[in-house]
Amino acid sequence: MNALLFIHLIAVGIWSGSIAAEAVLEVNLGHPSPQVNARSASRIRFARCLAIPAILAALFTGIAMLRHVTWDAFLVIKVVLAASAVVLHALGAFAAHRQRLNAQDMAGRECLNHWRGRIGIGCTVCLAGAAALGGLRMVV
Repeated sequence: MNALLFIHLIAVGIWSGSIAAEAVLEVNLGHPSPQVNARSASRIRFARCLAIPAILAALFTGIAMLRHVTWDAFLVIKVVLAASAVVLHALGAFAAHRQRLNAQDMAGRECLNHWRGRIGIGCTVCLAGAAALGGLRMVV
């Protein structure tokens, strides 16, 4: 295992952990009301300090490793799933930002919350699929 792959795997692990932590916060804290800004502020700090650097590290190390591999069907599917996870995570962050901006519009908040949940599920499935295919590709 080279250093680039090691950094990539650590970054993916941190990114996966941040998604799991966000899911636990959502389940334990419930849907935050517009009056509760401390929780959303701590989530934003959490995302900025941990998740965003991990996503960027995973993205750039993954791109850097693509120059030195032979392309096969597993790798194509893995890259598509990983890129989809990055895009879905960015969409989820945008939806969360819009939700914070529309704090007084309860109908809009519920709609955005609904979409954030669906986007989060899609991001998790794509990331898990990419990780599984990456592990399978390393073994085979």
